[in-house]
Amino acid sequence: MKIDLRILAAVSVFMAMAASAVVIVRYSNGVNPVYLVEVIQPKGTVAAEDLPTGLQLQISAKGLTLSVPDCDISAYQDRFFLHLYTKYHSAAKPEPYVNLDFNLAQETGKETITGGIKKCVYHKNFADFSVKHATLGQFTLPNGRCCEITWSRSFVFDERMFDAK
Repeated sequence: MKIDLRILAAVSVFMAMAASAVVIVRYSNGVNPVYLVEVIQPKGTVAAEDLPTGLQLQISAKGLTLSVPDCDISAYQDRFFLHLYTKYHSAAKPEPYVNLDFNLAQETGKETITGGIKKCVYHKNFADFSVKHATLGQFTLPNGRCCEITWSRSFVFDERMFDAK
């Protein structure tokens, strides 16, 4: 019985590609969380379409990173709210959240220069929590009463990220 080497080579290549695809899919799902990236403009300004400026935020189930161009936080003086909703909660009660409100002026940032552009980077680690989703934004206290929200975003994280630990 003769074996055609072309058919054998084609089957071998196909098997190698299929095995690679299985390995890539199996080990990539949930292991590397995808970051959500957005630029938040200072209050009262409109973004230029060709050049995004403002506070850059990156968030995942593992942490929050804020980058401020030129280290100028003057446009972000309003207090930030950061609410982390944990993965595990009782269905009988409202979903609990961890309140990590902060003032950017009281945070310690790291000054970096990338491509000749200076920015300050602030990081909040969520390692102690199993975060299902988070809400983030800024608010003011007009006349001492809570709360007038300046801007807010809500982020839901992929459940597969929790299984990768």
